[in-house]
Amino acid sequence: MKSWASLSPTTRLRLVLALWSVSSLGLLVSAQETLAEALAIFPNCSLQCALPVLQASPCSLTDEHCLCDDPGLQDALWGCVFHTCNVMDRLATKRTAAQVCGIAAQSQNWQMPAISIPMFALSLVAVSIRLVVRSCSLRSGETANGSWSISKPSLSLLDVGDLMVVLALCGLAVTVVTGCVPLNWRGQTLRVPVGIDLWALSPDLLYMFGYWLLVWEILYFATTSLIKTSLCLLFLRIFGRHNATARIPPCGVPFRAVAWATLATNAVVGVVFLVLCFTQCSPLSYSWTHWDGQSDGYCPVEPARLSWSNAAFGIAMDAWMLFLPLSQIPKMNMGLWRKIGVAVMFCLGTLATVVSVLRLFSIARSERTTNPTQDLLGLVLLSSVEMSMGIICACLPSLRIFLLGMKASRRPVSLPASWRGDTISECTSGGTRAGRGGGREGDALAAKPSTEDVEPAVVVPTRPEVVMEEIIPNGKGGIESRAAEGANGE
Repeated sequence: MKSWASLSPTTRLRLVLALWSVSSLGLLVSAQETLAEALAIFPNCSLQCALPVLQASPCSLTDEHCLCDDPGLQDALWGCVFHTCNVMDRLATKRTAAQVCGIAAQSQNWQMPAISIPMFALSLVAVSIRLVVRSCSLRSGETANGSWSISKPSLSLLDVGDLMVVLALCGLAVTVVTGCVPLNWRGQTLRVPVGIDLWALSPDLLYMFGYWLLVWEILYFATTSLIKTSLCLLFLRIFGRHNATARIPPCGVPFRAVAWATLATNAVVGVVFLVLCFTQCSPLSYSWTHWDGQSDGYCPVEPARLSWSNAAFGIAMDAWMLFLPLSQIPKMNMGLWRKIGVAVMFCLGTLATVVSVLRLFSIARSERTTNPTQDLLGLVLLSSVEMSMGIICACLPSLRIFLLGMKASRRPVSLPASWRGDTISECTSGGTRAGRGGGREGDALAAKPSTEDVEPAVVVPTRPEVVMEEIIPNGKGGIESRAAEGANGE
Protein backbone atom coordinates (compact mmCIF):
# COMPACT_ATOMS: atom_id res chain seq x y z
CA MET A 1 0.00 0.00 0.00
CA LYS A 2 1.28 3.39 -0.91
CA SER A 3 1.95 5.92 1.82
CA TRP A 4 0.12 9.27 1.95
CA ALA A 5 3.29 11.15 1.02
CA SER A 6 3.77 9.05 -2.09
CA LEU A 7 0.34 9.93 -3.51
CA SER A 8 0.05 12.64 -6.13
CA PRO A 9 -1.58 15.94 -5.09
CA THR A 10 -4.64 15.23 -7.22
CA THR A 11 -5.12 11.76 -5.74
CA ARG A 12 -4.71 13.08 -2.20
CA LEU A 13 -7.27 15.79 -2.89
CA ARG A 14 -9.74 13.30 -4.33
CA LEU A 15 -9.44 11.25 -1.14
CA VAL A 16 -9.88 14.35 1.01
CA LEU A 17 -12.98 15.48 -0.87
CA ALA A 18 -14.36 11.97 -0.84
CA LEU A 19 -13.98 11.89 2.95
CA TRP A 20 -15.64 15.32 3.13
CA SER A 21 -18.54 14.14 0.98
CA VAL A 22 -19.03 11.00 3.04
CA SER A 23 -19.05 12.99 6.27
CA SER A 24 -21.21 15.82 4.98
CA LEU A 25 -23.83 13.85 3.13
CA GLY A 26 -24.10 11.17 5.79
CA LEU A 27 -24.69 8.44 3.23
CA LEU A 28 -25.69 5.03 4.51
CA VAL A 29 -24.05 3.07 1.73
CA SER A 30 -20.66 1.45 1.83
CA ALA A 31 -17.58 3.64 1.95
CA GLN A 32 -16.33 2.19 -1.30
CA GLU A 33 -19.50 3.13 -3.25
CA THR A 34 -19.54 6.59 -1.68
CA LEU A 35 -15.89 7.15 -2.51
CA ALA A 36 -16.45 6.25 -6.15
CA GLU A 37 -19.46 8.55 -6.35
CA ALA A 38 -17.60 11.44 -4.74
CA LEU A 39 -14.61 11.02 -7.03
CA ALA A 40 -16.89 11.15 -10.06
CA ILE A 41 -18.73 14.36 -9.26
CA PHE A 42 -15.80 16.72 -8.67
CA PRO A 43 -14.17 18.16 -11.83
CA ASN A 44 -10.37 17.90 -11.95
CA CYS A 45 -9.93 21.67 -12.08
CA SER A 46 -11.83 22.13 -8.82
CA LEU A 47 -9.66 19.47 -7.18
CA GLN A 48 -6.53 21.38 -8.11
CA CYS A 49 -7.99 24.53 -6.54
CA ALA A 50 -9.28 22.88 -3.39
CA LEU A 51 -6.04 21.23 -2.18
CA PRO A 52 -4.11 24.38 -1.18
CA VAL A 53 -7.28 26.02 0.11
CA LEU A 54 -8.17 23.11 2.39
CA GLN A 55 -4.59 22.79 3.64
CA ALA A 56 -4.60 26.44 4.67
CA SER A 57 -8.04 26.27 6.29
CA PRO A 58 -8.35 25.92 10.09
CA CYS A 59 -11.45 23.77 9.60
CA SER A 60 -11.41 20.03 10.13
CA LEU A 61 -12.22 17.96 7.08
CA THR A 62 -15.11 16.38 8.95
CA ASP A 63 -16.53 19.70 10.15
CA GLU A 64 -19.20 20.38 7.55
CA HIS A 65 -20.45 23.61 9.07
CA CYS A 66 -16.98 25.11 9.29
CA LEU A 67 -16.10 24.20 5.72
CA CYS A 68 -19.40 25.50 4.33
CA ASP A 69 -19.68 28.64 6.43
CA ASP A 70 -16.08 29.90 6.37
CA PRO A 71 -16.24 32.96 4.04
CA GLY A 72 -12.48 33.09 3.60
CA LEU A 73 -12.35 29.47 2.45
CA GLN A 74 -15.31 29.95 0.11
CA ASP A 75 -13.86 33.11 -1.45
CA ALA A 76 -10.48 31.50 -2.01
CA LEU A 77 -11.97 28.33 -3.45
CA TRP A 78 -14.39 30.01 -5.85
CA GLY A 79 -11.86 32.61 -6.90
CA CYS A 80 -9.56 29.81 -8.02
CA VAL A 81 -12.37 27.80 -9.63
CA PHE A 82 -13.58 30.83 -11.57
CA HIS A 83 -10.17 31.41 -13.16
CA THR A 84 -9.18 27.76 -13.59
CA CYS A 85 -12.33 25.92 -14.69
CA ASN A 86 -14.51 26.37 -17.75
CA VAL A 87 -18.17 27.29 -17.41
CA MET A 88 -19.48 23.73 -17.36
CA ASP A 89 -16.99 22.69 -14.64
CA ARG A 90 -17.81 25.78 -12.59
CA LEU A 91 -21.50 24.92 -12.65
CA ALA A 92 -20.79 21.28 -11.76
CA THR A 93 -18.56 22.33 -8.85
CA LYS A 94 -21.16 24.78 -7.59
CA ARG A 95 -23.94 22.20 -7.75
CA THR A 96 -21.78 19.68 -5.87
CA ALA A 97 -20.81 22.20 -3.20
CA ALA A 98 -24.45 23.23 -2.77
CA GLN A 99 -25.46 19.60 -2.37
CA VAL A 100 -22.71 18.96 0.17
CA CYS A 101 -23.54 22.08 2.18
CA GLY A 102 -27.30 21.65 1.91
CA ILE A 103 -27.83 24.93 0.04
CA ALA A 104 -31.12 25.15 -1.88
CA ALA A 105 -31.39 27.14 -5.09
CA GLN A 106 -33.31 30.39 -4.82
CA SER A 107 -36.22 30.89 -7.19
CA GLN A 108 -38.06 34.17 -7.76
CA ASN A 109 -39.73 32.84 -10.89
CA TRP A 110 -43.18 33.53 -9.44
CA GLN A 111 -42.64 37.29 -9.77
CA MET A 112 -42.90 37.20 -13.55
CA PRO A 113 -46.59 36.18 -13.73
CA ALA A 114 -47.46 38.03 -10.51
CA ILE A 115 -46.38 41.39 -11.95
CA SER A 116 -46.51 41.14 -15.73
CA ILE A 117 -49.97 39.55 -16.07
CA PRO A 118 -51.86 42.29 -14.12
CA MET A 119 -49.96 44.99 -16.02
CA PHE A 120 -50.82 43.33 -19.32
CA ALA A 121 -54.48 43.14 -18.27
CA LEU A 122 -54.52 46.90 -17.61
CA SER A 123 -52.91 47.51 -21.01
CA LEU A 124 -55.50 45.31 -22.70
CA VAL A 125 -58.34 47.23 -21.04
CA ALA A 126 -56.80 50.57 -22.05
CA VAL A 127 -56.37 49.53 -25.68
CA SER A 128 -59.89 48.10 -25.79
CA ILE A 129 -61.35 51.37 -24.51
CA ARG A 130 -59.30 53.32 -27.03
CA LEU A 131 -60.58 51.22 -29.91
CA VAL A 132 -64.17 51.50 -28.70
CA VAL A 133 -63.92 55.27 -28.31
CA ARG A 134 -62.26 55.64 -31.70
CA SER A 135 -64.37 53.23 -33.74
CA CYS A 136 -67.77 53.71 -32.07
CA SER A 137 -69.73 56.84 -31.23
CA LEU A 138 -71.03 57.44 -27.73
CA ARG A 139 -74.05 59.63 -28.36
CA SER A 140 -76.59 61.26 -26.11
CA GLY A 141 -80.26 61.77 -26.79
CA GLU A 142 -80.72 58.85 -29.18
CA THR A 143 -83.28 57.38 -26.79
CA ALA A 144 -86.21 59.00 -25.07
CA ASN A 145 -84.63 58.87 -21.64
CA GLY A 146 -81.49 60.67 -22.80
CA SER A 147 -79.14 57.77 -22.09
CA TRP A 148 -75.90 57.09 -23.93
CA SER A 149 -76.01 55.02 -27.08
CA ILE A 150 -73.32 53.23 -29.06
CA SER A 151 -73.24 53.52 -32.80
CA LYS A 152 -72.25 50.74 -35.13
CA PRO A 153 -68.46 50.28 -35.06
CA SER A 154 -66.54 51.51 -38.06
CA LEU A 155 -62.93 50.51 -38.62
CA SER A 156 -62.60 53.39 -41.04
CA LEU A 157 -62.45 55.73 -38.04
CA LEU A 158 -59.23 54.08 -36.87
CA ASP A 159 -55.86 55.32 -38.10
CA VAL A 160 -52.18 54.39 -38.10
CA GLY A 161 -51.75 55.46 -34.48
CA ASP A 162 -54.35 52.93 -33.36
CA LEU A 163 -52.62 50.23 -35.38
CA MET A 164 -49.31 51.08 -33.70
CA VAL A 165 -50.88 50.64 -30.25
CA VAL A 166 -52.42 47.30 -31.22
CA LEU A 167 -49.07 46.04 -32.53
CA ALA A 168 -47.37 47.22 -29.33
CA LEU A 169 -49.95 45.30 -27.30
CA CYS A 170 -49.18 42.19 -29.36
CA GLY A 171 -45.47 42.56 -28.59
CA LEU A 172 -46.24 42.88 -24.89
CA ALA A 173 -48.52 39.84 -25.05
CA VAL A 174 -45.75 37.68 -26.54
CA THR A 175 -43.35 38.83 -23.81
CA VAL A 176 -45.79 38.05 -21.01
CA VAL A 177 -46.93 34.69 -22.37
CA THR A 178 -43.43 33.39 -23.08
CA GLY A 179 -42.25 34.49 -19.64
CA CYS A 180 -45.13 32.93 -17.72
CA VAL A 181 -46.11 29.64 -19.39
CA PRO A 182 -44.09 26.49 -20.18
CA LEU A 183 -42.74 26.35 -23.73
CA ASN A 184 -41.42 23.62 -25.95
CA TRP A 185 -37.62 23.66 -26.04
CA ARG A 186 -35.65 20.92 -27.77
CA GLY A 187 -38.38 18.38 -27.22
CA GLN A 188 -39.01 19.36 -23.60
CA THR A 189 -41.78 21.47 -22.09
CA LEU A 190 -39.93 24.01 -19.98
CA ARG A 191 -40.55 27.43 -18.54
CA VAL A 192 -37.98 30.16 -19.15
CA PRO A 193 -35.81 29.99 -15.98
CA VAL A 194 -35.67 33.70 -15.23
CA GLY A 195 -35.30 34.36 -11.50
CA ILE A 196 -33.58 31.03 -10.68
CA ASP A 197 -29.98 30.56 -9.57
CA LEU A 198 -27.67 29.87 -12.49
CA TRP A 199 -25.88 26.90 -10.94
CA ALA A 200 -29.14 25.00 -10.41
CA LEU A 201 -29.98 24.94 -14.13
CA SER A 202 -29.09 22.39 -16.76
CA PRO A 203 -27.27 23.52 -19.93
CA ASP A 204 -30.51 23.20 -21.94
CA LEU A 205 -32.26 25.62 -19.60
CA LEU A 206 -29.38 28.07 -19.87
CA TYR A 207 -29.54 27.97 -23.66
CA MET A 208 -33.29 28.53 -23.42
CA PHE A 209 -32.80 31.51 -21.12
CA GLY A 210 -30.31 33.14 -23.50
CA TYR A 211 -32.57 32.59 -26.51
CA TRP A 212 -35.66 34.15 -24.95
CA LEU A 213 -33.64 36.97 -23.44
CA LEU A 214 -32.70 37.96 -27.01
CA VAL A 215 -36.31 37.63 -28.17
CA TRP A 216 -37.52 39.82 -25.31
CA GLU A 217 -34.92 42.43 -26.16
CA ILE A 218 -36.12 42.55 -29.78
CA LEU A 219 -39.76 42.79 -28.65
CA TYR A 220 -38.87 45.58 -26.22
CA PHE A 221 -37.10 47.64 -28.88
CA ALA A 222 -39.97 47.19 -31.34
CA THR A 223 -42.75 47.82 -28.82
CA THR A 224 -41.29 51.01 -27.35
CA SER A 225 -40.69 52.38 -30.85
CA LEU A 226 -44.31 51.66 -31.82
CA ILE A 227 -45.58 53.40 -28.68
CA LYS A 228 -43.56 56.54 -29.41
CA THR A 229 -44.82 56.54 -33.01
CA SER A 230 -48.41 56.38 -31.77
CA LEU A 231 -47.80 59.31 -29.41
CA CYS A 232 -46.29 61.42 -32.19
CA LEU A 233 -49.36 60.80 -34.36
CA LEU A 234 -51.58 61.70 -31.41
CA PHE A 235 -49.80 65.03 -30.97
CA LEU A 236 -50.21 65.78 -34.66
CA ARG A 237 -53.96 65.16 -34.43
CA ILE A 238 -54.41 67.24 -31.30
CA PHE A 239 -52.16 70.21 -31.98
CA GLY A 240 -51.48 70.14 -35.70
CA ARG A 241 -54.74 69.28 -37.39
CA HIS A 242 -56.75 72.41 -36.58
CA ASN A 243 -53.90 74.85 -36.16
CA ALA A 244 -51.27 74.68 -38.87
CA THR A 245 -49.66 77.85 -37.47
CA ALA A 246 -48.83 76.34 -34.06
CA ARG A 247 -45.18 76.82 -33.16
CA ILE A 248 -42.71 75.55 -30.59
CA PRO A 249 -41.63 78.28 -28.15
CA PRO A 250 -39.27 80.03 -27.84
CA CYS A 251 -37.68 79.42 -31.24
CA GLY A 252 -40.95 79.57 -33.18
CA VAL A 253 -40.39 76.42 -35.26
CA PRO A 254 -43.70 75.06 -36.67
CA PHE A 255 -45.13 72.38 -34.42
CA ARG A 256 -46.10 70.08 -37.27
CA ALA A 257 -42.56 70.12 -38.67
CA VAL A 258 -41.07 69.31 -35.27
CA ALA A 259 -43.59 66.54 -34.63
CA TRP A 260 -42.95 64.94 -38.03
CA ALA A 261 -39.19 65.21 -37.49
CA THR A 262 -39.58 63.54 -34.10
CA LEU A 263 -41.64 60.75 -35.62
CA ALA A 264 -39.07 60.19 -38.38
CA THR A 265 -36.17 60.17 -35.91
CA ASN A 266 -37.92 57.65 -33.71
CA ALA A 267 -38.70 55.40 -36.68
CA VAL A 268 -35.15 55.49 -38.05
CA VAL A 269 -33.51 54.90 -34.67
CA GLY A 270 -35.98 52.10 -33.91
CA VAL A 271 -35.11 50.32 -37.16
CA VAL A 272 -31.38 50.77 -36.48
CA PHE A 273 -31.66 49.16 -33.04
CA LEU A 274 -33.65 46.25 -34.44
CA VAL A 275 -31.02 45.67 -37.13
CA LEU A 276 -28.29 45.76 -34.49
CA CYS A 277 -30.21 43.21 -32.43
CA PHE A 278 -30.23 40.76 -35.32
CA THR A 279 -26.59 41.39 -36.21
CA GLN A 280 -25.01 41.74 -32.76
CA CYS A 281 -23.50 38.24 -33.05
CA SER A 282 -22.45 36.06 -35.95
CA PRO A 283 -24.06 33.59 -36.18
CA LEU A 284 -27.11 34.89 -34.34
CA SER A 285 -27.31 31.70 -32.27
CA TYR A 286 -23.98 32.69 -30.71
CA SER A 287 -26.01 35.26 -28.72
CA TRP A 288 -27.44 32.50 -26.54
CA THR A 289 -24.68 29.86 -26.80
CA HIS A 290 -21.51 31.92 -26.24
CA TRP A 291 -21.71 31.46 -22.47
CA ASP A 292 -20.57 27.83 -22.66
CA GLY A 293 -17.16 28.76 -24.07
CA GLN A 294 -17.44 25.95 -26.61
CA SER A 295 -19.45 27.57 -29.42
CA ASP A 296 -17.84 29.22 -32.42
CA GLY A 297 -18.74 32.80 -33.28
CA TYR A 298 -18.15 36.41 -32.36
CA CYS A 299 -20.18 39.45 -31.32
CA PRO A 300 -19.16 42.70 -33.06
CA VAL A 301 -21.79 44.58 -31.03
CA GLU A 302 -21.52 44.36 -27.25
CA PRO A 303 -25.03 43.38 -26.02
CA ALA A 304 -24.72 45.45 -22.84
CA ARG A 305 -23.73 48.58 -24.78
CA LEU A 306 -26.63 48.03 -27.16
CA SER A 307 -29.07 47.90 -24.24
CA TRP A 308 -27.43 50.96 -22.67
CA SER A 309 -27.71 52.97 -25.88
CA ASN A 310 -31.35 52.07 -26.42
CA ALA A 311 -32.28 52.90 -22.83
CA ALA A 312 -30.51 56.28 -22.98
CA PHE A 313 -32.18 57.17 -26.28
CA GLY A 314 -35.57 56.14 -24.92
CA ILE A 315 -35.23 58.36 -21.85
CA ALA A 316 -34.14 61.35 -23.95
CA MET A 317 -37.01 60.80 -26.39
CA ASP A 318 -39.51 60.51 -23.52
CA ALA A 319 -38.39 63.87 -22.13
CA TRP A 320 -38.64 65.52 -25.55
CA MET A 321 -42.08 64.04 -26.24
CA LEU A 322 -43.30 65.35 -22.90
CA PHE A 323 -42.14 68.84 -23.84
CA LEU A 324 -44.02 68.82 -27.17
CA PRO A 325 -47.61 68.77 -25.82
CA LEU A 326 -46.81 70.89 -22.77
CA SER A 327 -45.50 73.64 -25.06
CA GLN A 328 -48.91 73.89 -26.75
CA ILE A 329 -51.26 73.67 -23.78
CA PRO A 330 -50.93 77.39 -22.81
CA LYS A 331 -52.35 78.32 -26.25
CA MET A 332 -55.43 76.11 -25.94
CA ASN A 333 -58.80 77.84 -25.69
CA MET A 334 -59.86 76.51 -22.30
CA GLY A 335 -59.85 77.55 -18.68
CA LEU A 336 -56.83 77.42 -16.41
CA TRP A 337 -57.95 74.39 -14.46
CA ARG A 338 -58.76 72.54 -17.65
CA LYS A 339 -55.28 73.30 -18.94
CA ILE A 340 -53.81 71.99 -15.70
CA GLY A 341 -55.88 68.83 -16.00
CA VAL A 342 -54.72 68.19 -19.55
CA ALA A 343 -51.11 68.89 -18.55
CA VAL A 344 -51.38 66.41 -15.68
CA MET A 345 -52.73 63.82 -18.11
CA PHE A 346 -49.69 64.19 -20.34
CA CYS A 347 -47.35 64.27 -17.34
CA LEU A 348 -48.56 60.82 -16.33
CA GLY A 349 -46.33 59.66 -19.14
CA THR A 350 -43.36 60.44 -16.89
CA LEU A 351 -44.23 57.29 -14.94
CA ALA A 352 -43.01 55.24 -17.89
CA THR A 353 -39.89 57.41 -17.99
CA VAL A 354 -39.21 56.70 -14.32
CA VAL A 355 -39.41 52.98 -15.08
CA SER A 356 -36.99 53.54 -17.98
CA VAL A 357 -34.48 55.14 -15.61
CA LEU A 358 -34.81 52.24 -13.16
CA ARG A 359 -34.31 49.85 -16.05
CA LEU A 360 -31.13 51.69 -17.02
CA PHE A 361 -29.71 51.14 -13.53
CA SER A 362 -30.73 47.50 -13.76
CA ILE A 363 -28.75 47.16 -16.99
CA ALA A 364 -25.70 48.60 -15.23
CA ARG A 365 -26.00 46.07 -12.41
CA SER A 366 -26.45 43.17 -14.82
CA GLU A 367 -23.07 43.87 -16.43
CA ARG A 368 -21.29 42.84 -13.22
CA THR A 369 -23.40 39.82 -12.36
CA THR A 370 -22.13 36.26 -12.09
CA ASN A 371 -25.67 34.91 -11.68
CA PRO A 372 -27.53 36.33 -14.69
CA THR A 373 -30.57 34.05 -14.61
CA GLN A 374 -31.32 35.35 -11.10
CA ASP A 375 -30.15 38.94 -11.37
CA LEU A 376 -31.72 39.72 -14.76
CA LEU A 377 -35.21 39.10 -13.40
CA GLY A 378 -35.48 42.77 -12.42
CA LEU A 379 -34.49 43.90 -15.91
CA VAL A 380 -37.08 41.62 -17.55
CA LEU A 381 -39.82 42.78 -15.18
CA LEU A 382 -39.00 46.46 -15.64
CA SER A 383 -39.05 46.02 -19.41
CA SER A 384 -42.50 44.44 -19.21
CA VAL A 385 -43.81 47.14 -16.86
CA GLU A 386 -42.39 49.92 -19.04
CA MET A 387 -44.08 48.52 -22.14
CA SER A 388 -47.39 48.23 -20.26
CA MET A 389 -47.22 51.77 -18.92
CA GLY A 390 -46.24 53.13 -22.33
CA ILE A 391 -49.30 51.53 -23.92
CA ILE A 392 -51.55 52.89 -21.18
CA CYS A 393 -50.08 56.39 -21.60
CA ALA A 394 -50.75 56.25 -25.35
CA CYS A 395 -54.41 55.51 -24.54
CA LEU A 396 -54.88 58.20 -21.87
CA PRO A 397 -56.78 60.71 -24.08
CA SER A 398 -59.30 58.02 -25.03
CA LEU A 399 -59.55 56.92 -21.41
CA ARG A 400 -60.27 60.51 -20.44
CA ILE A 401 -63.07 60.78 -22.99
CA PHE A 402 -64.53 57.47 -21.83
CA LEU A 403 -64.44 58.39 -18.13
CA LEU A 404 -65.93 61.84 -18.75
CA GLY A 405 -68.68 60.26 -20.80
CA MET A 406 -69.46 57.72 -18.09
CA LYS A 407 -69.52 60.51 -15.53
CA ALA A 408 -71.84 62.66 -17.62
CA SER A 409 -74.21 59.85 -18.50
CA ARG A 410 -77.20 59.54 -16.16
CA ARG A 411 -78.19 56.09 -17.32
CA PRO A 412 -76.47 52.95 -18.54
CA VAL A 413 -75.33 52.68 -22.13
CA SER A 414 -78.16 51.54 -24.44
CA LEU A 415 -78.26 50.16 -27.94
CA PRO A 416 -80.78 52.09 -30.10
CA ALA A 417 -82.71 50.34 -32.83
CA SER A 418 -81.14 52.60 -35.42
CA TRP A 419 -77.41 51.95 -35.34
CA ARG A 420 -76.56 55.48 -36.30
CA GLY A 421 -73.94 58.11 -35.57
CA ASP A 422 -70.26 58.53 -36.07
CA THR A 423 -69.15 61.09 -33.46
CA ILE A 424 -68.23 61.03 -29.81
CA SER A 425 -69.93 63.76 -27.83
CA GLU A 426 -70.69 64.63 -24.26
CA CYS A 427 -74.09 63.85 -22.77
CA THR A 428 -75.91 67.09 -21.95
CA SER A 429 -78.70 67.79 -19.48
CA GLY A 430 -81.17 68.78 -22.18
CA GLY A 431 -80.90 65.45 -23.96
CA THR A 432 -79.74 67.16 -27.15
CA ARG A 433 -78.01 65.38 -29.97
CA ALA A 434 -74.54 65.87 -31.42
CA GLY A 435 -73.98 66.38 -35.08
CA ARG A 436 -71.69 64.29 -37.19
CA GLY A 437 -68.00 64.71 -37.72
CA GLY A 438 -64.63 64.18 -36.06
CA GLY A 439 -65.19 62.37 -32.79
CA ARG A 440 -61.59 61.42 -32.06
CA GLU A 441 -59.49 62.05 -29.03
CA GLY A 442 -56.98 63.83 -31.28
CA ASP A 443 -59.50 66.66 -31.73
CA ALA A 444 -60.91 66.42 -28.24
CA LEU A 445 -58.53 68.63 -26.30
CA ALA A 446 -59.22 71.68 -28.44
CA ALA A 447 -62.97 72.04 -27.67
CA LYS A 448 -64.72 74.58 -25.45
CA PRO A 449 -68.38 73.61 -24.94
CA SER A 450 -68.83 75.92 -21.94
CA THR A 451 -66.93 78.26 -19.68
CA GLU A 452 -67.41 75.90 -16.73
CA ASP A 453 -66.41 72.55 -18.13
CA VAL A 454 -64.49 71.99 -21.34
CA GLU A 455 -64.98 68.39 -22.43
CA PRO A 456 -62.86 66.72 -25.09
CA ALA A 457 -64.81 66.76 -28.35
CA VAL A 458 -64.33 68.72 -31.53
CA VAL A 459 -68.04 69.49 -32.00
CA VAL A 460 -70.27 69.48 -28.93
CA PRO A 461 -73.69 70.96 -28.06
CA THR A 462 -73.56 74.08 -25.91
CA ARG A 463 -77.25 75.14 -25.92
CA PRO A 464 -80.62 73.35 -26.04
CA GLU A 465 -81.18 74.46 -29.64
CA VAL A 466 -78.12 72.40 -30.63
CA VAL A 467 -75.85 75.22 -31.72
CA MET A 468 -72.37 73.75 -32.10
CA GLU A 469 -68.88 75.09 -31.62
CA GLU A 470 -65.81 74.09 -33.57
CA ILE A 471 -62.12 74.90 -33.16
CA ILE A 472 -60.20 77.00 -35.65
CA PRO A 473 -56.78 78.67 -35.69
CA ASN A 474 -56.94 82.34 -34.76
CA GLY A 475 -53.96 83.41 -36.87
CA LYS A 476 -51.95 84.33 -33.80
CA GLY A 477 -50.52 80.96 -33.00
CA GLY A 478 -53.45 80.15 -30.70
CA ILE A 479 -56.79 78.36 -30.86
CA GLU A 480 -60.32 79.72 -30.59
CA SER A 481 -63.88 78.52 -31.13
CA ARG A 482 -66.78 79.69 -33.28
CA ALA A 483 -70.29 78.53 -34.07
CA ALA A 484 -70.33 75.74 -36.63
CA GLU A 485 -72.51 76.10 -39.70
CA GLY A 486 -75.20 73.55 -40.25
CA ALA A 487 -74.96 72.29 -36.72
CA ASN A 488 -78.65 71.66 -36.19
CA GLY A 489 -79.66 68.08 -36.70
CA GLU A 490 -77.92 65.52 -38.74
